[in-house]
Amino acid sequence: MDTDNSRYLLLRSVGILGVFIILHYTYDWSQNIVFHLFSGIDESNFQHWKIGFFSYWIFTGIEYLFLRKQLENKTGFLYAHVIGALIFPWITFIFWYTVPLIGPISILWIDIAYSIIACFLSIIAVSYIERACKQMEYNRSLKVILWILTIILCIEFIVFSFKLPWADVFADPTV
Repeated sequence: MDTDNSRYLLLRSVGILGVFIILHYTYDWSQNIVFHLFSGIDESNFQHWKIGFFSYWIFTGIEYLFLRKQLENKTGFLYAHVIGALIFPWITFIFWYTVPLIGPISILWIDIAYSIIACFLSIIAVSYIERACKQMEYNRSLKVILWILTIILCIEFIVFSFKLPWADVFADPTV
């Protein structure tokens, strides 16, 4: 399967969005502490970035299971996806905050539709960036930096779900 064609990237984006939507509600549905670690626990922007990060990793794992025998460059695949998971929350931030440039959304269904579209566009953008990153050479220093950043971000997403820091980006807008 050609993972670089636009049809595959579109289907992959739908898959990641599906995982994102499931993780968005998993903790609400279950109240299980395990889901507290990687699902959203409130409607704050930070929790949505956390959901994006973990949904990206979950889908990457699923994708690898299906494609591992066909992959010619497993190192490129892995590190392109590490970069993708690291930048996905921040690209989501960029897309989500385009509408607030214009003004607030006061109709719930429009807000939800806009959020889904922004998330989907973020996934597509990251997928195209990943496609270019698969061709890169990853030396040891770059690999170490990427894993350190991934571990730090993962720890932050988990720890800050239990104990919020003072920074306002972590505030739940519904409170």
